[in-house]
Amino acid sequence: MYFCLEIGLAIAAAMVRDLLGVELERQFNEPYLSTSLQDFWGHRWNIMVSRILRPIIYIPVRSWSINILGHKWAALPAIMSTFVVSGLIHELIFFYLGRAKTTWEVTRFFLLHGARLTAEIAVKKSNNKRVRIHVPKIIARISTVGFMMITGIWLFFPPRSRCKAFERGIAEYVAVGAFVKDVYRVASACLRLSSTLPWWLLSRLSPELKHRFSRAMDDAFGVVKWLQTLALSNSANPWLSDVVDFDRVSW
Repeated sequence: MYFCLEIGLAIAAAMVRDLLGVELERQFNEPYLSTSLQDFWGHRWNIMVSRILRPIIYIPVRSWSINILGHKWAALPAIMSTFVVSGLIHELIFFYLGRAKTTWEVTRFFLLHGARLTAEIAVKKSNNKRVRIHVPKIIARISTVGFMMITGIWLFFPPRSRCKAFERGIAEYVAVGAFVKDVYRVASACLRLSSTLPWWLLSRLSPELKHRFSRAMDDAFGVVKWLQTLALSNSANPWLSDVVDFDRVSW
């Protein structure tokens, strides 16, 4: 799942960079090297979402909890609240994709991770600073990644597979590529059939804008062609022929 997300976001970032000249922030920071759940969720996985949830969920709940629990323990209910909201958001996403009865497996996945992360931070806060427990990084990484894999296979991936999130994700990319291709064809046809004025306006564009537009179109067409080749290959699963309408993106 990580590599699929990384590739998909990298493609989108490349298109935005070529078209608008804007460099998007990296969303993942080698999550397979995480040494704890705090490291995984806070610094390595889906960084943009973490930065969104922090000001709208974590900080307000932490501020409310300070009056009850004090500064030392106020972060614990804030962490759990953030994971509860994240779980409900994922439940809504999977329901939207599959329109099937909610099983609450994804919510349990995030509650379990929130509970373990809360316990992890509570142990760190309650531990005597004079006594430091040093766990080798290799052991910490194996235990963290192992916990992620076990809980993911148990609670996260079954509902994700039932709603065909991967298949629908590819279908969305193909649809966007087909739309971009159709827009490009219409624009090209209009320019060919129009008078010399639009051509004069186009010639007034700076070489940099022309280059960005050309690179963005090449990226979009290349992605659609690659997805079509992947889906129609002998090794591809047959579900894509039912999910994706390849007649609209024939080359």
